[in-house]
Amino acid sequence: MSHNPILKKLLQPESISVLELILEQDVALLGRLQKKQDDGVLVRNEPLSLEDYHSCFPVLKTKIDNFLGVQDISTPQLYEHSTNTKYKYYGLGAGVMAGGVLLGLYVDHHLIPTTSLSLIPLVMGHIKHQGDDCEGTYVFGKIEINDLKRPREQILPIVGHEYVHHIQREKGLLSLLDLIIRLNSTERLMLLEGHACGVQRYLADQYAQEQDNEAFLYYNRLLDVPKLKRLYTWLCDQSGKKPLPKFEEKGFRSGLEVHAVGLGYFLVQEHDNGLSAYADWLKTGN
Repeated sequence: MSHNPILKKLLQPESISVLELILEQDVALLGRLQKKQDDGVLVRNEPLSLEDYHSCFPVLKTKIDNFLGVQDISTPQLYEHSTNTKYKYYGLGAGVMAGGVLLGLYVDHHLIPTTSLSLIPLVMGHIKHQGDDCEGTYVFGKIEINDLKRPREQILPIVGHEYVHHIQREKGLLSLLDLIIRLNSTERLMLLEGHACGVQRYLADQYAQEQDNEAFLYYNRLLDVPKLKRLYTWLCDQSGKKPLPKFEEKGFRSGLEVHAVGLGYFLVQEHDNGLSAYADWLKTGN
């Protein structure tokens, strides 16, 4: 049994059963929406410009602030991501690491071993997401958006995810002190990313309902289902449970993904304690 309390919670038979229930719903939903997408009948709005995102951000911010029960959170700046910006931060990060100064956090969205964060360089308050959801970056009170040509239904919840990191930072969960004392643990990263992923999912569900637009659900579950399948497969492998074939990720047996574990953990917490689990966690960070 893992010493990581998040994994200990997820490895419990009750938690694996909850993930099966969630996957049952999500896989069915994604299958239905994928058919609509393939048939060309999934309605999507035109992409938004950066100026449009600036205009609609106050509504998004209010939704998340109210959901998490926070006030007096500053408004981050929104930018379109560029290669030049990426290399600027990489170069800055290399300089920080060379000087041996811990000034922030960089999370590379890849599979990592659960026993070490030695593969995660620490760089100036920078959370960048790469891989299957390489869509947003939060750094220094700024949110950078990748590829504005994508549908707004895909991007808006991602912007919400990055804004949650901004809230975490302003609440002290991404402060310099936290980084030096507490953030050098996989557990901490799982909580930070899981919290943001869970709010991202909530936001997609809210937009889908309010705008009667299932494209929000489609793009969100397109990200969440593979994560949850990988997590479920790993948990079954570790616990000795035979996975349900329809949820098993073939060939996946090693390594854990902080976003997947964190999302799974918060979805179990949500199942057990309701949506208030996200606001409650923000109060303590534990």
